[in-house]
Amino acid sequence: MPDKSRHLSEQQLKAIDLLLLGKTDAEVAKEVGVTRQTVNEWKNKNDLFIVELNRRREALRDAVRERLLNIAYKAVDTVEKEIENGNWKLAMDLLKALDLPKIEIGYTSIKAMEEDRKWQELVKIDV
Repeated sequence: MPDKSRHLSEQQLKAIDLLLLGKTDAEVAKEVGVTRQTVNEWKNKNDLFIVELNRRREALRDAVRERLLNIAYKAVDTVEKEIENGNWKLAMDLLKALDLPKIEIGYTSIKAMEEDRKWQELVKIDV
C-alpha cells in the first residue's frame, strides 16, 4: 500500500493549479472543497505542497521569461524595420527612452575652449 503522506492529494494538486492562476486562498478553498485555513496550512506547513508549488512556480516563471524574450526579439525586429523604413521619430524616441550615457567628445569650438580656460584660471586656487 502506497504511503499517502508522501504524495499530494488531487485536491492539493488542483489547489496548486488554482494558486498558479492567481486565485486567492478563499477562492481555491471553495473550488476544492476545503476551508481557507486548510489551503493556508498547505501553503505554509505542508512541505510536499510547498515544494511542488515552488517547483511549478519556477517552471511557470521560466516559461513566461522565454515567451517575453521571444516577444522582445520580435519587438526589436519591428523597431529595426520601422527605422530602416525611415521612421526617424521612432528612432529618436527609442534613443531618448534608452537614456544612453552622454558621451564627452570635448570642445567643438575654439571659443568654447578659450572660455573654459579663462574660467579655469579664474577659479584656480593655489594650495
